[in-house]
Order: sequence, then C-alpha cells, then structure tokens
Amino acid sequence: MSVSVAVFASGGGSNFQSLLDGQVEGGSYRIDLLVSDRPGAGALGRAESAGVTGQVIPVKGRSLDAVGLETLEVLEDAG
Repeated sequence: MSVSVAVFASGGGSNFQSLLDGQVEGGSYRIDLLVSDRPGAGALGRAESAGVTGQVIPVKGRSLDAVGLETLEVLEDAG
C-alpha cells in the first residue's frame, strides 16, 4: 500500500524531481500534490509534467495563521 504524499517546494524542484524519480508503481509512496509559495517555482512545472497537482499558497504579506489555515484546507481537499 502506498502512502499519499504532498511535497512542499519553493525553487527549481531538483529535490522534488528526485522524489518523482524514486517513485515506483506499487511502491511505498505516491506523490499526489506539490505545494509552493511561489507561482513561478520550477517545481510547479515539474509537477505539471509528471501529472501531479500543483497548488500555490502565497505567504508574503500574510499572517502565519492565514497561511496555515489555507495549507490545511489544500491538504484536506487533496485527500
């Protein structure tokens, strides 16, 4: 059984790509969501190419409470 995983990234996504590359059918994890605080993050493009849902949660100028609540909502919606 695979665990559903959300990955958080704000840059080019090289670490995210390593996780994608290590993902195997029937393996221990399945990446279902990529979350970034930057709309232009390269990781979002990598997610799109891999068929993984990408979500941007803006952080700058927002309270930690607001960011935390939105993050929880995104994670709950993703399952």
